[in-house]
Amino acid sequence: MITNSPRIASAVSSKGNGKVFLVGGANSAEVGENLGPLAIEQIEKFHTKHTILTVGAIGPRGVMDFDLLEAEIARAMIERTEMITVFADHTKFD
Repeated sequence: MITNSPRIASAVSSKGNGKVFLVGGANSAEVGENLGPLAIEQIEKFHTKHTILTVGAIGPRGVMDFDLLEAEIARAMIERTEMITVFADHTKFD
């Protein structure tokens, strides 16, 4: 598993469910994620079968985020995966 969220990395690794790779970069306490060019550089070293993303909104033009750095992370992950699952509730539409 690869994640840029220290919280998710800790939760998954504590269960002993395989290897967890925590992407580095600049930590944003506001969103609880590591972001920026260093994170993207590390993501580029992987290829995954499945990526799970959360998004800020879903509209006619596709999925969007509220933060450019988060969107860049998502884009890097999307470019290196075979399948994508987007988690979104009803508040993310329109």
